[in-house]
Amino acid sequence: MGLVAALGIIAGARLANADLWVLAVALLGGLLILVALTRDHVRVLCATLLIGFLAGSAAAVILREPTTPPYAGNGHERTTMTVISDPAQNPRGYHARVRWTDAQGIERTSFMLAGAWPRFHRGDTILATTRAEGINADSLIVSSLVVERHAATLEEQRSRLRNWLDGTVRGTVGGSEGALALGLLIGDDSAMTRHTDDAVRRAGLSHITAVSGWNVTLVVASVGALLLALGLRGPGWITIEVGALAGYIWLVGADPPVIRAAIMGGFVIAARQLGRPAHGPSLIALAAALMIATDPSALSSLSFHLSILATAALIASLRYTARWSGLRAVVLTPMVATAAITLATAPAFAVTMGTISLVSIPANVLAGPLVPLAAAGGALIVATAWLPAIQVFVAAVTWYLTHLILWIAETFASVPGGVLQFRREDGLALRGAIFVMLVAAALLLPEGRFIAWQIDRWMQRDSRIAAFVAGGIVVGIAALVVVSAP
Repeated sequence: MGLVAALGIIAGARLANADLWVLAVALLGGLLILVALTRDHVRVLCATLLIGFLAGSAAAVILREPTTPPYAGNGHERTTMTVISDPAQNPRGYHARVRWTDAQGIERTSFMLAGAWPRFHRGDTILATTRAEGINADSLIVSSLVVERHAATLEEQRSRLRNWLDGTVRGTVGGSEGALALGLLIGDDSAMTRHTDDAVRRAGLSHITAVSGWNVTLVVASVGALLLALGLRGPGWITIEVGALAGYIWLVGADPPVIRAAIMGGFVIAARQLGRPAHGPSLIALAAALMIATDPSALSSLSFHLSILATAALIASLRYTARWSGLRAVVLTPMVATAAITLATAPAFAVTMGTISLVSIPANVLAGPLVPLAAAGGALIVATAWLPAIQVFVAAVTWYLTHLILWIAETFASVPGGVLQFRREDGLALRGAIFVMLVAAALLLPEGRFIAWQIDRWMQRDSRIAAFVAGGIVVGIAALVVVSAP
């Protein structure tokens, strides 16, 4: 049911955002006909699809933002801006997303590249002299800036907390190893050197510092285990878990993988309270559908694609290894999961970045078991900040763990022919590759095979209606793939 509802939400949102109202009305009419003609569980599924379609269309219409006209300025702007993302460091300085108003009075959101000083944080208001680039002034190159006003109290406290975490982790571990430890903890690995960052990317390990479901699961599970150990149970105490989840999201920033993981975490908590099992494929489908319905730009985000593909591959691999036990489960389960995630995300990397790493599977298999240990080390460094003697020991262990991960990355990145480069493809090719990978994951899951069996039975029993529905589904999917291309 969750998968069907998610499909309806995505279809309604995409057609509404693309202004394909004729196709939307035709699909709506087809769903109404199916609800009238079908029986039993098929009617329930069609009704669920219809409700999801209407909900997705309504959300897209209500939350749609006005179209921004092309930039008509002379390219040079001196204006007040608000920083709306956490600044990240690169070899040229710091970059962040900013919101500003141009000389024509049009509000815009752009990517700003500034020098290393003065430092600014999310929520700060700055006065900057910039050079705009792109037809919509998508990029701003800053020549000078002044911080006019710091962020509000809550954002200021968040910046101070992130700065304290930065100083605590990187100050005790140091070097690119410290930057990696901080990245594993809160997703900020911008302090890694350019050489190290390139090695991590070429080895196919850049995903390990992306805050995702693993981090959210760790937070929720840790708080839940603590409450259980203290004997604190019941609906009232669940608010502490939800509060811890919300606090972590507030700290790391609401990037697509974080939002997706948070939605899934919320569904898991709700399912547990209702006494129902949390169905992985339904959770990821609903999380993706809600993100697409509320933020259409998420569908153009590489991190969103990678997050969905990686989670789908993880669910599929764990279904196959769930019955394993003993040494086989301990040794092979992480390897199978790592290989599945790497293979699933490879098409997105290949189409978007124009590269594919042939060494990513062995690199991930070797580095994968070290990642949770290094992340736990980073958390212990923070927890023992007031116990210097213990913190020094934990920092030393964490340094060796992160150093080993970086050594694995540099070793595999230096393998001749380990990375293939080719021409980047367009957005339609990316949609097609992702669709094929998701279909493959669905067919590998028991639910997918069950649906295929039910469709086969339906076609044998009601061949005409089944053929009509199958044709409509094929046309609808093709239309969604086409309109999803940028």
